[in-house]
Amino acid sequence: MQVRRLSADEAGDAAVALTPHIQAWHAEHFPERFRPAAELDPRAFKTFVTGGLEGPESFAFAIGDPPEALIFGHAELQEATALSPERKLLRIDEIVTAPALRRQGAARALFEAALAFGREHGCSEAVLTTYEGNAGAHALFAAMGFSRCVQTWAAPL
Repeated sequence: MQVRRLSADEAGDAAVALTPHIQAWHAEHFPERFRPAAELDPRAFKTFVTGGLEGPESFAFAIGDPPEALIFGHAELQEATALSPERKLLRIDEIVTAPALRRQGAARALFEAALAFGREHGCSEAVLTTYEGNAGAHALFAAMGFSRCVQTWAAPL
């Protein structure tokens, strides 16, 4: 599969176009945290995505034209603290694949491009967050060498 790098503007457009494929799942499983795709303002969502992709250590890769699969994120330096040493992380903010490309290697190809970007930028580890119940994504992450290392717990106040 042909993976290509996108500008922040192109990634914003691709994220808007692909949102229905991921937002519906999130809104169904976590309605208290996610709006239905139909309620999203495309301009505001694009601004949200592109704002996180400014600078040379941000990335966005896609498959297809127009994109049918997208991954984006950035490299970030975690400064040393009293508890941990300085380290550079590749943070994967989002990955989405249209149903027509699922289970065909698209997500794996995008991850490989993102991980190569991280290595090129001196990252020692890749991190991402995901929600419970997304078994397909979790299986892919495990197959790509990711393991669960932190859990976030939430309670209403």
